[in-house]
Amino acid sequence: MISGRAPPKSGAHTPGAPQGSHDRDERARHGRTAGPPAAAQGLGYLAAATGPLAVGLVHGATGGWRGGLVLLPAVPVAQAVAGMAAARPRPVDAAA
Repeated sequence: MISGRAPPKSGAHTPGAPQGSHDRDERARHGRTAGPPAAAQGLGYLAAATGPLAVGLVHGATGGWRGGLVLLPAVPVAQAVAGMAAARPRPVDAAA
Protein backbone atom coordinates (compact mmCIF):
# COMPACT_ATOMS: atom_id res chain seq x y z
CA MET A 1 0.00 0.00 0.00
CA ILE A 2 2.42 2.62 -1.25
CA SER A 3 -0.16 5.24 -2.23
CA GLY A 4 -1.86 5.20 1.17
CA ARG A 5 -5.10 3.87 -0.34
CA ALA A 6 -6.41 0.40 0.19
CA PRO A 7 -6.82 -1.74 -2.94
CA PRO A 8 -10.40 -2.04 -4.21
CA LYS A 9 -12.46 -4.82 -2.69
CA SER A 10 -13.29 -7.84 -4.77
CA GLY A 11 -16.58 -7.21 -6.53
CA ALA A 12 -16.26 -3.43 -6.14
CA HIS A 13 -18.38 -1.24 -8.41
CA THR A 14 -16.72 -0.56 -11.74
CA PRO A 15 -16.86 3.10 -12.77
CA GLY A 16 -19.22 3.56 -15.71
CA ALA A 17 -21.15 0.35 -15.06
CA PRO A 18 -24.77 0.60 -13.90
CA GLN A 19 -25.05 0.47 -10.12
CA GLY A 20 -25.70 -3.08 -8.92
CA SER A 21 -25.04 -4.73 -12.30
CA HIS A 22 -22.00 -6.62 -11.04
CA ASP A 23 -23.93 -8.12 -8.14
CA ARG A 24 -26.83 -9.05 -10.40
CA ASP A 25 -24.49 -10.74 -12.88
CA GLU A 26 -22.77 -12.68 -10.09
CA ARG A 27 -26.08 -13.88 -8.67
CA ALA A 28 -27.31 -14.92 -12.10
CA ARG A 29 -24.13 -16.78 -12.96
CA HIS A 30 -23.80 -18.58 -9.62
CA GLY A 31 -27.51 -19.16 -9.12
CA ARG A 32 -27.70 -21.50 -12.09
CA THR A 33 -24.68 -23.60 -11.18
CA ALA A 34 -24.87 -23.82 -7.40
CA GLY A 35 -27.94 -26.07 -7.21
CA PRO A 36 -26.63 -29.45 -8.46
CA PRO A 37 -23.35 -29.40 -6.48
CA ALA A 38 -25.21 -28.38 -3.32
CA ALA A 39 -27.70 -31.20 -3.82
CA ALA A 40 -24.90 -33.69 -4.47
CA GLN A 41 -23.08 -32.57 -1.32
CA GLY A 42 -26.23 -32.92 0.74
CA LEU A 43 -26.89 -36.39 -0.62
CA GLY A 44 -23.28 -37.34 0.05
CA TYR A 45 -23.53 -36.29 3.68
CA LEU A 46 -26.82 -38.15 4.00
CA ALA A 47 -25.26 -41.30 2.56
CA ALA A 48 -22.22 -40.94 4.84
CA ALA A 49 -24.42 -40.56 7.90
CA THR A 50 -26.20 -43.84 7.20
CA GLY A 51 -22.99 -45.88 7.54
CA PRO A 52 -22.56 -45.67 11.32
CA LEU A 53 -26.32 -46.05 11.76
CA ALA A 54 -26.41 -49.19 9.63
CA VAL A 55 -23.43 -50.76 11.41
CA GLY A 56 -25.02 -49.95 14.77
CA LEU A 57 -28.35 -51.46 13.74
CA VAL A 58 -26.66 -54.62 12.50
CA HIS A 59 -24.66 -54.83 15.74
CA GLY A 60 -27.83 -54.40 17.79
CA ALA A 61 -29.67 -57.06 15.77
CA THR A 62 -26.88 -59.64 15.78
CA GLY A 63 -25.13 -58.86 19.06
CA GLY A 64 -21.72 -58.84 17.36
CA TRP A 65 -19.57 -56.75 15.06
CA ARG A 66 -19.03 -59.32 12.30
CA GLY A 67 -22.16 -58.37 10.31
CA GLY A 68 -21.31 -54.67 10.41
CA LEU A 69 -17.72 -55.32 9.42
CA VAL A 70 -18.92 -57.35 6.43
CA LEU A 71 -20.84 -54.26 5.26
CA LEU A 72 -17.74 -52.03 5.29
CA PRO A 73 -16.00 -53.45 2.18
CA ALA A 74 -19.34 -53.73 0.36
CA VAL A 75 -19.95 -49.98 0.46
CA PRO A 76 -16.89 -48.93 -1.62
CA VAL A 77 -17.71 -51.63 -4.16
CA ALA A 78 -21.26 -50.27 -4.52
CA GLN A 79 -19.88 -46.71 -4.75
CA ALA A 80 -17.43 -47.73 -7.48
CA VAL A 81 -20.20 -49.35 -9.51
CA ALA A 82 -22.42 -46.28 -9.10
CA GLY A 83 -19.52 -43.95 -9.96
CA MET A 84 -18.66 -45.83 -13.14
CA ALA A 85 -22.32 -45.79 -14.18
CA ALA A 86 -22.56 -42.04 -13.52
CA ALA A 87 -19.30 -41.28 -15.37
CA ARG A 88 -20.03 -43.26 -18.51
CA PRO A 89 -19.89 -41.20 -21.70
CA ARG A 90 -23.28 -40.21 -23.05
CA PRO A 91 -24.67 -37.35 -25.11
CA VAL A 92 -25.79 -34.23 -23.30
CA ASP A 93 -29.15 -32.77 -24.25
CA ALA A 94 -28.64 -29.23 -25.57
CA ALA A 95 -31.95 -28.06 -24.09
CA ALA A 96 -30.90 -28.87 -20.52
